[in-house]
Amino acid sequence: MIEVKGLCFSYEPSKQVLKDINLKIRGAEVVSLLGPNGSGKTTLLKCINGLLKATSGDILINGLDLRRLKRKEIARHIAYVPQEHKTTFPYRVLDVVLLGRAPYIGLFSSPRSSDIDSAYDVLHSMGIDHFADRLYTHLSGGERKLVLIARALCSGAPTLILDEPTSNLDLRHQRDVLRIIKTISKSKGQGVLMTIHDLNLAMRVSDRVLLMKDGIIVKKGTPSEVLVKEQIEYAYGCEVSIFNIDGRGIIGLSL
Repeated sequence: MIEVKGLCFSYEPSKQVLKDINLKIRGAEVVSLLGPNGSGKTTLLKCINGLLKATSGDILINGLDLRRLKRKEIARHIAYVPQEHKTTFPYRVLDVVLLGRAPYIGLFSSPRSSDIDSAYDVLHSMGIDHFADRLYTHLSGGERKLVLIARALCSGAPTLILDEPTSNLDLRHQRDVLRIIKTISKSKGQGVLMTIHDLNLAMRVSDRVLLMKDGIIVKKGTPSEVLVKEQIEYAYGCEVSIFNIDGRGIIGLSL
């Protein structure tokens, strides 16, 4: 479990980006972090993952103070999938996924047979084992995203943090990515925290949502509790309409 208490962050003294953030991420749940561009979502993910140092407040990872953990120790608790990932080296997909085992492998050691088996198992469970010997640089954007999620799963970390896992993906790859995220969360008991811009997708896949505006979480709860007309319009500063289609709420812009 991840617990954030009173977290504040500033890139410079005169500009506070995150203000008194409080949240919990438990196992076997998908939590979506929502809000307009510039609301502090990616900054919050980087603070939780230790890539940025909070100005004040506490971050506890399974009861351990983040500030006392080394980078390799954090990686054993949290697997991070960034929004963008580029490499100029033509690594095989299997080698990219094996990087998820890095926190358990010595600096001058090679992956063990058990590490390689774990990588193959993850690729198989995601239905992309046929990617194993392909070059990562030759994959499409959607295929790369699946491989990065496989790398995160290969780490065995109990919490996954994903920054816009569906960005720039077509409909089929959005579906595939979100299905995998939902399935692994429930089957493996992993907690998932992700940012996502599509409110309708967030409504379908999330157990809880956190709505941010100007560095503050303005509302938290189930999708049906948070994604209501008044809250959405307040956070995003635009009018929306909510339609009921086949028993599901669909959020649309009022143009």
